[in-house]
Amino acid sequence: MTSRILISACQSNSGKTTLTMGLIKAALLMGKEVCSFKSGPDYIDPLFHKEALRVPSYNLDLFLMGEDYVKDLLKKKTHQADMTFIEGAMGYYDGIGTGSQGSAWDLARTTKTPSILILAPKGLAASLGAMVKGYLTYKDPSMIKGFILNKVSPMMFSYYKKIIQELTDIPVLGFLPNIEDISLESRYLGLLGVDEIEDIEGKIDRLGRTLLETVDMEALFEIGRQAKDLEPGKSFSYKKPDGQVLKLGLAQDKALSFYYPDVLESLEEAGWGLEPFSILEDPALPEGISALYLGGGYPESYAEAISNNQSLLEDIKNKYQEGLPILAEGGGYMVLQESYREGEKTYPWIGLLPGEVQLTDRLQNFGYGSLSFEKDHLLGTRDKPIKSHEFHYSRLDREGEDILTQKPQSRKNWKSGQVGDHLFASYSHLHLASDPDLMDAFISRARQYKGEEDV
Repeated sequence: MTSRILISACQSNSGKTTLTMGLIKAALLMGKEVCSFKSGPDYIDPLFHKEALRVPSYNLDLFLMGEDYVKDLLKKKTHQADMTFIEGAMGYYDGIGTGSQGSAWDLARTTKTPSILILAPKGLAASLGAMVKGYLTYKDPSMIKGFILNKVSPMMFSYYKKIIQELTDIPVLGFLPNIEDISLESRYLGLLGVDEIEDIEGKIDRLGRTLLETVDMEALFEIGRQAKDLEPGKSFSYKKPDGQVLKLGLAQDKALSFYYPDVLESLEEAGWGLEPFSILEDPALPEGISALYLGGGYPESYAEAISNNQSLLEDIKNKYQEGLPILAEGGGYMVLQESYREGEKTYPWIGLLPGEVQLTDRLQNFGYGSLSFEKDHLLGTRDKPIKSHEFHYSRLDREGEDILTQKPQSRKNWKSGQVGDHLFASYSHLHLASDPDLMDAFISRARQYKGEEDV
């Protein structure tokens, strides 16, 4: 029987990623076939699951993707796995605005997945009981079927376990003790890259082997077997171009690397051939591409290297002026600007758009949004809104005016981005695969660029 669980916590920075990766490693050491997911829009944690643990990993986001797509993706990707782990985002009940829509709990409820709640009880005594009782009764059903304690000693584990078991019959499955030099370093957008953390595989191996001794993994798997079968979701299909396969130039290196893997897979299903290139090293775009996709990332960390690759930057600008469709999100939107400023130093970038980028010390406009438009554009018409997510510390001195971002359940909105008949450029990140209209519009514009008759 297959097993599926969601790992969450009371708040951010409670050890969700560390524990999830350790549990995945422990399952792998037991010989299990594992698949993993991340709730919400975060790109970085799934990259860790994939690159450091060598397991397939995808996002499940009820706001961006919708319920049908989430169920469809989860069902499609887990049918051969012995064990599926879903890592929650933020606190367990934290969703859009002040509510729980789109939260880890909402995902567990929607997908009928049992949840394991991580508790970090340092500094608590009986108050831990109040916390547990609150989490179990805040929503009905809570979906919480077990607890794991983080950063406690064996002696304190027994103490805290007694407090919890006096209140509920939900099992305390084990604990993760303090382990020296095991923390996963972070920066302003999340964890450092896999290749930036020293001995990452060794750290995860230690985590997994520790959890095999301190967590009842068989009990964990048994809880996961309580997950209900998913009803068939809506079938997502896309137009496929007749004749020659479309080629998509895909910026993919240390500077730009944020893509949803199921979106790339769906692009291939829709008839695209993916042509990866490096904005840092390649002197020109791949030959014969039909469109260009510049995803998010950390271009500011490689500002000088990007600026030094002028032959590629000029090629992008020239190809765009010739009609090449460009989709640019987040970091990709940044590199389309004229320049990046760091202190007194300015680095020339592509210059397709007139802004200058600077990094700030706080989050700028961020969160989910609904995009509306001043005009028709690469991915659709002005009358069709698009769901998005935005998360960045940089800002532009000349922000685009073609897109209005409206935060859900809020009056807050802002103008951002620039669009045209062969351009979509914004700090906003999209999920193309869950909206076939976006995919079909992208294909149609690419075919027009290649001189093929549109259908």
